[in-house]
Amino acid sequence: MATEVAPPTRWLADEWENRSGYASAVLSGIVPDERHKKNGGYHPSIEDLIRYGNGGDYSNSRPLDKAPPVTAKGKKYGAAVDMSLSRADMKKLYGRALAVYNNRSDPRRRYLNAINVWDGITGHSPRRLDFQANTNSTASKDHEWHSHEDQPRAYVDVNRNEQEAWTAARAFISMVKGESAAQWLASIGQGEDDDMGQLEGAQAKWLERAAQLADWMLNADYKGFAIRDANGKLGPVEPLVKRLADLLFAMVAGPGGSGAFVADFFREQQLTNAAMRSALEGLLQQVQAGGGNVDSARILAGVDAVVADAVQTMRAETRDAVADLGEGGAAQVRADT
Repeated sequence: MATEVAPPTRWLADEWENRSGYASAVLSGIVPDERHKKNGGYHPSIEDLIRYGNGGDYSNSRPLDKAPPVTAKGKKYGAAVDMSLSRADMKKLYGRALAVYNNRSDPRRRYLNAINVWDGITGHSPRRLDFQANTNSTASKDHEWHSHEDQPRAYVDVNRNEQEAWTAARAFISMVKGESAAQWLASIGQGEDDDMGQLEGAQAKWLERAAQLADWMLNADYKGFAIRDANGKLGPVEPLVKRLADLLFAMVAGPGGSGAFVADFFREQQLTNAAMRSALEGLLQQVQAGGGNVDSARILAGVDAVVADAVQTMRAETRDAVADLGEGGAAQVRADT
């Protein structure tokens, strides 16, 4: 079976080509040709990589590119798009992509793997901006005329999580359109009802508290997770896990604490968790770059555990809220919570 293209990836390609502000854009490839199949990369599916003897390819080696989390059905999807662009449009794309790459707290980075793009300056080599590895390296010369983007394979797998696959596609399009992180955060909500204003305000306050927590973490240590300053000094602190749990609770217990608010929170929950994790990853990288000693894997695993526990608690609270409303209740709690 040949490599297939998931609906969010097809949408991404069409949106990039026709509605993202690049007059010269012409789609130049999604599914792999024979050269791609033989050489590997993100255009071929995992199935095609294996079929052509590239099971150990770099595009099938990162945690988000393997099965699991990629599902058995998801192994048939490619995860890359090529777009031909004029020099002027390539330069514009480069500036927009570089801005997101340089902002380690941008929540869209979670959904982006890498982009090959050129700054349009003669004598400069095209670059590969890798959002997952945080590397800015040289790309091949053919990327002077076309840009290549690839996404983590788990985030194109609609069988694993269709909503997240669409979120990942929209995150890339938001970047190429030149939107700010704040604009993307707002666009995900779609402004469907009156409670969205409350929700966005709560998110803003939560993110501000998260930033304060990040500052606090720079010289902190908790439960054996060593975060040390340049001199190796540890600070006496309360557990980070508890602080993160407090932040999540503040969002759920936000304006009114109503069932409707909780329902809206679930609609935004995935995005907010991504922002938290992205900000934390950026912080850990800064600590390491400054010579600090930090166990990133254990910290992020702790964060993931907190989020999973909070989600379970919030879903239970939502069910309680629905029960409390009773028949004829004025508040509306969507069934999809």
